[in-house]
Amino acid sequence: MSGSSESEAKKNEFTKTLVQVANILAPAVRNPEEELRAAIDKVRKRVEYAVKKGDLDAQVIAGKRLYCMPLVLAWASRKWPANFPRVTTRQEGTASGALGFTGGGSGFTYPGDLKESHAALRAAHIRIYELSEALKSGQLEIDRLKPLAEKYEEICKKNRKSAKRSRGGRA
Repeated sequence: MSGSSESEAKKNEFTKTLVQVANILAPAVRNPEEELRAAIDKVRKRVEYAVKKGDLDAQVIAGKRLYCMPLVLAWASRKWPANFPRVTTRQEGTASGALGFTGGGSGFTYPGDLKESHAALRAAHIRIYELSEALKSGQLEIDRLKPLAEKYEEICKKNRKSAKRSRGGRA
């Protein structure tokens, strides 16, 4: 396995779609008399409701809603504690690296500590300032070009009207 495909496999290990999450959790929460299809549907609806309520986070990446499996398992163990006895809802430890979500043409990496968070926040503020300046510049350009565009529209209207008129001296 190459380095990039290995990292891709590791990302896919921790992020799943709603269908994958439902298929993973359904066998664990299924009642004995319940069909698997009904359990999958139940889990899917509960996950969607948890996201809507704010109990569970989902990331939209490249138009797909993805769920972080450790967070999903922690949520499921709170929702159905008897079905997930070995899953702890609280993990102790320190962040020493960074967690990244990528897909499509965009990506974001969460900082690993407070110092990196502050640096990312400063960079974001600088980017916001640069974008607001570019927006102001763009607005000034629009204001400058608007009279010229109106004049151009008038000329085009006059030319269309003139083209429809008959010409004298033509046979």
